[in-house]
Amino acid sequence: MKSFLLLFIFYIMHSQFGYSQKTKSDEFVNQHNLNQKPKYKYPYSKKKHIRKNTRNWSKSNLDFHAIYIKKIFSSTHKDSVYSFIRFFPKGEVFYSYGYYHEPSVEEANDLTYGRWKMYKIKKNGEIIIETPAYGELFVYWYHYFAKINVNNNSLIIYKYRLGRFFSGAIRKKNIIYYRRKFFTDDDESIMLNLNNTFQ
Repeated sequence: MKSFLLLFIFYIMHSQFGYSQKTKSDEFVNQHNLNQKPKYKYPYSKKKHIRKNTRNWSKSNLDFHAIYIKKIFSSTHKDSVYSFIRFFPKGEVFYSYGYYHEPSVEEANDLTYGRWKMYKIKKNGEIIIETPAYGELFVYWYHYFAKINVNNNSLIIYKYRLGRFFSGAIRKKNIIYYRRKFFTDDDESIMLNLNNTFQ
């Protein structure tokens, strides 16, 4: 009886800890995943932008085999909350939902707990991330402008713009994500192979 009770307590504690790491419920995630805009409908999903990314990637210092982590204090949860951004070579970028602790490698590979967006890299290495915003008649786009700071291993989103066809006013921003190197593949080889597909 005593061992059964201990096992039951262990199971409850393990379940609670596993669940409490995520700030969003499964119901929330499932609902938002259903409403997520397909990646092929993003303007930055066009081949011309992906082709430019392969040419401009080396100027951006972007690391495809790391995640970029942000830590904030959440007044809703009364605790620190972590989230991360992870970039992929074909113009895709994954924004995770919140975690109560810094994400593990396993959680960095969980690409269902979050939202997908698209990005492009300009000639000067500037990274622009596009996010849909739904109006009554049209889909508008947020464009977040980011750069990599190699001195402190961070990605800084420093301004954004809302509007169709880049017509909105620019507003300043200062969001810092710190780089965590989790994966060991060779970024340069990946981009070279991707670039060869456009030759």
